[in-house]
Amino acid sequence: MRPALLASLLLLPLIASADERLPPHEPRFGRERPLVAVVGDNRMTELADYLVPYGILGRAGVADLVALGRDAGPIEMMPALRIQAQARAHPPRPGREKASPSSTATTPRARTI
Repeated sequence: MRPALLASLLLLPLIASADERLPPHEPRFGRERPLVAVVGDNRMTELADYLVPYGILGRAGVADLVALGRDAGPIEMMPALRIQAQARAHPPRPGREKASPSSTATTPRARTI
């Protein structure tokens, strides 16, 4: 049963009509290109899950790209890397803004978009 279900899920895109496409981007909000945000948790985001989409979309040049962190400060990547996001995804929640010595001493405060 499971192999048949897996096979049907894998073959479904091949069966779909070749003329099925996403509609083209319609400019709105004063933007000519779409805006894409790659969001990561500040504590232990998987390196490939964050940087691969950012790299591919950035290299393709099809959208305005923004790297976001959930909170202000650096994003700790797994297995071992620390990056600074361009902004944070939402305003701080009460009690969530706990400054760590590593994030306040070396990195500027991120803006909220």
